[in-house]
Amino acid sequence: MMLLSRVMEFLLETDGIGRTALAQKTKINYSRLFEHIRWLEDKEMIELIIKSGKVHVRLTESGREFAIRILNRKK
Repeated sequence: MMLLSRVMEFLLETDGIGRTALAQKTKINYSRLFEHIRWLEDKEMIELIIKSGKVHVRLTESGREFAIRILNRKK
């Protein structure tokens, strides 16, 4: 849950970021991060979008609500 919290916290602060940059910013091994990305995508909490020819990760509205809830933040 700690790694997932780090990912969600960072995604709350951005409007999309590349997968490699997300791994670097959160200090999570790319392979490990990819597992979380797949799980979050299956749960429709993130969406993968193409920007400048690269895949970026962005929270969906339900993902934003989930992140706020697990991080105990106010909207």
